[in-house]
Amino acid sequence: ECFFEEVDYSRLKNMPLWIGHSSDDEIVDIKQDDIIAKELERCSGNFKYTRWDKYGHSMANKFLRRENWAEWMFSQSLGKR
Repeated sequence: ECFFEEVDYSRLKNMPLWIGHSSDDEIVDIKQDDIIAKELERCSGNFKYTRWDKYGHSMANKFLRRENWAEWMFSQSLGKR
């Protein structure tokens, strides 16, 4: 069951978020991240979504080394759009 069904995603639209997930993750289903990204896009949220098709559940290790996440996060603020 989806525990995000009752979320008002517009409340998150100004919060800087970078979502990262791999479609071949066999431990955590990517479906919820796809839903969150779609809803944040619908309400013009301040987010990035890295969706890879390889690396499985250990995708975070590759993400932290390959993406410029720290620079992006530190350049954000709650009021910045």
